[in-house]
Amino acid sequence: MILRKRFYYLFVLILLSFNGFLFAADSKFSGKKIVVYPPVLLNLDKANSWFADFIQGQLSTDFQEYSDFSVINRMDLEAIMSEQTLAEVNSYALNDDSLQSMEYASLVHADYLVTVKIIGTGDTYSINCNVADVKTSTGVSGAACSFNGIKESEISDGSCVHKISYDLLSKMGSDEKKLQALNQQSKSNTNEVNANYNLAKGIQAQNEGNVVEALVFYNRAKQNSVTIQETEGRLNVLNDKITGASIKNAVTKDIQLRKEWAKIWDEFKVYLRDNLLQVYYTPDLLQLTDINYSNRTVTIMLPVFIRENAECWQIYYNLLSTYNKVSKLDDWKIDTRCQTDTLYNYTFEIKNEAGKTIAKKSCKTKSVANFGERYWLKISSVSPEEISDKIFVNVETNCKNGLVMEVPGLKLPF
Repeated sequence: MILRKRFYYLFVLILLSFNGFLFAADSKFSGKKIVVYPPVLLNLDKANSWFADFIQGQLSTDFQEYSDFSVINRMDLEAIMSEQTLAEVNSYALNDDSLQSMEYASLVHADYLVTVKIIGTGDTYSINCNVADVKTSTGVSGAACSFNGIKESEISDGSCVHKISYDLLSKMGSDEKKLQALNQQSKSNTNEVNANYNLAKGIQAQNEGNVVEALVFYNRAKQNSVTIQETEGRLNVLNDKITGASIKNAVTKDIQLRKEWAKIWDEFKVYLRDNLLQVYYTPDLLQLTDINYSNRTVTIMLPVFIRENAECWQIYYNLLSTYNKVSKLDDWKIDTRCQTDTLYNYTFEIKNEAGKTIAKKSCKTKSVANFGERYWLKISSVSPEEISDKIFVNVETNCKNGLVMEVPGLKLPF
């Protein structure tokens, strides 16, 4: 009798496990393909055009990681869009974006299409999203959302995109466990978010013809996340462009490439000048000296260091390696040397939270040998009224990129 019961329970467990497996495998989106169409931008500055590529990329990442959809690589969509002429696509009204996006989604064999509209509204933004069934050319019931009053920081840190992904996937009935994981992800800035941000900035730079800037952002994206394969694809496309892989005529190729590379090296030298030096500090080394208990004042010593930006040299050697591999019909006479003996001027200004300047110092450095030199910023005769919970070190240089460092405030000994 006991043996029979044990066999019965074992049979029930096996049956339940089998049914669970069938249920999990029976997801209505399993094997379905979805594509995120390039977002439409309205009332946005050109400087923020990266919003479109970032939101498209992050939505694709979210759908890939937190649903059963198979997400179509947007580079495949871009290839189709660039290859098609008006004569090759089906007849549709040219001013009807919805029909055009549906046509391209069909050409990449997508089952579902996500469309996004980003609208600038002063200092904030509105984002409207819809999911459509490509085969029926109709919207998926309930799979639409609108978010208003979005700040730029909520876009760049990915939090608003995670909310959009969660809203759309939950309305489409996606797996609850994956939705919970996505909801948790919306509370943190991940490597994937940073990778998609740098990827978007790289795409914007490449579209504007800034090869060096594009390389900088693509390399950062690659370091952020190796799971986003698109980065490697973008780097390969850019590499083909600057090596002339698609140009067949030898003389034409030589002339065009020399012109392109002259521009690239000019861009890099500006980038090197503006980004070579980094200023940093160690709060733990901050010192209190000359404490005057009678006058209730103290002297604060803050050490500040100058160092090289390793990213500059990484980009330089990547460029130089690619340049040396390019086939040249003659000596292009392009100077690829990088001068690092520029005179750099620094002005360090220390302020409290009220914006009052409590110290100021200027210094200069010229050669690489001086990098790593430490400068002590001295704040003399500081009273408790001048110290706040935080103090700020503003660095002004003849580099493009200044720096504001936030230092924890000091608790004075009186």
